[in-house]
Amino acid sequence: MKTSEAFWQFLPAGLNELFEMVRFEKTDQSYDIWLDEKKKLSDEDYRNPNIVARGYTDYVTIQDYPMRGRPVYLHMRKNKWCDKKTNE
Repeated sequence: MKTSEAFWQFLPAGLNELFEMVRFEKTDQSYDIWLDEKKKLSDEDYRNPNIVARGYTDYVTIQDYPMRGRPVYLHMRKNKWCDKKTNE
């Protein structure tokens, strides 16, 4: 089992379906995990050819339950989508 696969067992359930782990860092003070949202459109947006990805938002940091005496910080960012037709 890969290290990233093992860590999914300790993170909130269902998170691995929405995010992918891009980086992990262990320091003397904490565990830091960087997660990027998977590029998955809703069924409605998938049928719309005008919807395109426009990168990611800034990272938001959430402190999760401590593990082995160290705080766990989840650094998460979501996709930004744009409708080329309406510029929204």
